[in-house]
Amino acid sequence: MTYDKELLEKITAMMEKDEEFFDAVAEKFEEELERIETETTEEESVEAEMIIEEETPAEEMPPIEEAAPADEAPLPVPPTGEHKPGLATRIEDKFKAWNPKSKVGRYFAKDRHNAMVGAMLLLCLLTGGWQLAEYLIPQDVTVEYYSFTDEDKTLEVSSRATTAEGVLEDAGIEVGENDYVYPAADVKLKSGDTVVVKRSVETKAEIIGKEETFYLIPGTAEDNLKFNNVPYDKDDMVVPHKEEAVKADTHLVFKEVHFTTEEKQEKVAAQSVVVLDPSLYSGKVATTAGHDGEGIFEYKTTYVNGVATGTSKEVKKWIDEPVDNALRLGTSLTGHTGTYKVSRTFIANTTAYYMGENARGAAGGRCVYGTCAVDPRVIPYGTLLFVEGYGVAVANDCGGAVKGNILDLWMHSYNESCQWGRRYVKAYVLTK
Repeated sequence: MTYDKELLEKITAMMEKDEEFFDAVAEKFEEELERIETETTEEESVEAEMIIEEETPAEEMPPIEEAAPADEAPLPVPPTGEHKPGLATRIEDKFKAWNPKSKVGRYFAKDRHNAMVGAMLLLCLLTGGWQLAEYLIPQDVTVEYYSFTDEDKTLEVSSRATTAEGVLEDAGIEVGENDYVYPAADVKLKSGDTVVVKRSVETKAEIIGKEETFYLIPGTAEDNLKFNNVPYDKDDMVVPHKEEAVKADTHLVFKEVHFTTEEKQEKVAAQSVVVLDPSLYSGKVATTAGHDGEGIFEYKTTYVNGVATGTSKEVKKWIDEPVDNALRLGTSLTGHTGTYKVSRTFIANTTAYYMGENARGAAGGRCVYGTCAVDPRVIPYGTLLFVEGYGVAVANDCGGAVKGNILDLWMHSYNESCQWGRRYVKAYVLTK
């Protein structure tokens, strides 16, 4: 065969790259088929001419026709490819026309049986060569090793093994039945791949309220749930947190959490609220009437390990939103805002005082408009008060004559304190 030497070169190149080898074989087969087809066509033409010369006597040869006039239209060329034989027929014709020069070639060209044997031998040669190339060419694989007791390390391993199990054996790393290996031991590897090994320790973990055998590996709590085939979702509780790294002595706790919801339509009574309103003049009291409402509420019950732990209530939709009954307390001079509750009210015996711009009260804070002196045994320092006719007053001072329900209110000036004099007014003790 004319292409033996080049084909052998291609088989050698197969050791470096399998795809190039198979492409070369296919190309050579195509070239050989084209060569055989060309030679067969030429031989058939020669044989046909020889037959015509033998069957037609020279004296009976038909006269040579004169050439057609120059303006005569050429005969139509019959379309090609319409009667092209099938692939099997073409292969059989090429096989019959194959006339190799070597003894081996003539043996395989003798009949179909020998040709089939040759094809099988070629297939075995290709397969064996491919497997031989895999064995002869080592693969460069990275091995990452993690352990609670040993030092973590990264190894670059050159191995002829094709699986993680073989690579680890070449690297001298023994893997236990409960250790983590990725990819799996029987997965086929290629150069550049990375094998990760995490040595496990046997311990106990609380899984849905039960103590179970658990294998800890270096990594996060979430990694260990996956490794131990514990299903979980975003609502479940894990201690330590799912993203926190575990240690060899970590006692992992996993609690399954799920919810049930129920919707109810309910009436809602108007509430009474106290609002500090800087749009009202300090000390003025006003009320805003509200009304009841109705809405659709969602009740959400939480279950931990199958046991109900609490129910929350949330409005989903208002049919008629309620409006609270508001007690609005004016704070224009101090600017206080917010919503409060009235813990108690009382009739205060009020006086007024002023001791300059830099005076400080017994509680340590500066005395300004909006502060007052109290009997700390009755009203603790820091208590927020609202005094009708005055406004907000924070308890931050005391006095020898301030006893019981007496309040001494700080004014802007001495004249203003004289104008206030002594008054009995309603006072509100406010809390958040």
